[in-house]
Amino acid sequence: MTDYLKNNEPVEKIKEEYQSDLEQMKSYFVTYYEKVISDNTLNEVEKITDKTKLKACKDKLTTLLDKLNSEKDAVLSSEKFEELKTKIQDLIDKYSARIDAIEQAEKEAKDKLEQEAQTIIDEDKEKMEEVIEPENNSYTEESNTAAESTDTDSNYDSSDDDSDTPNDLVSITPFELPDDYIYTY
Repeated sequence: MTDYLKNNEPVEKIKEEYQSDLEQMKSYFVTYYEKVISDNTLNEVEKITDKTKLKACKDKLTTLLDKLNSEKDAVLSSEKFEELKTKIQDLIDKYSARIDAIEQAEKEAKDKLEQEAQTIIDEDKEKMEEVIEPENNSYTEESNTAAESTDTDSNYDSSDDDSDTPNDLVSITPFELPDDYIYTY
């Protein structure tokens, strides 16, 4: 059309045909842009929890924005370009903010679970230590009790006993178990 218009005597009918064809082609691209925007516009973004869906729409809109920037002079008026650019950028910003909110919530949930798990582990460890320590102490007490009973057993007078065993009893020396020794029943 530019070359044709350079001609000294352009025919008005041909000029109108060029204009019509150009407007039709531009309209095709604008329709395509608006369809991509429409297909990637999500309702109630603040309720969406699917990051993959949000990222996919955001990526498609980012690609469209790049394409729009490269084709703006050939296809769009400056007003239409600004309108589409603003609409796309607003959606990209919304999706980015929602993705960040979801990731923050996931991080907080993970941290909370890790903290709860650590608390349970610590509580269980304390309970185990409470159970193990008294058992260790009770074995020591039993050993002392056994030692005391051995002393009284050594005073046992077997003179009334009719058995063939010697009258002298052998005393048993008590021993203590180490604190970390664990009995199994």
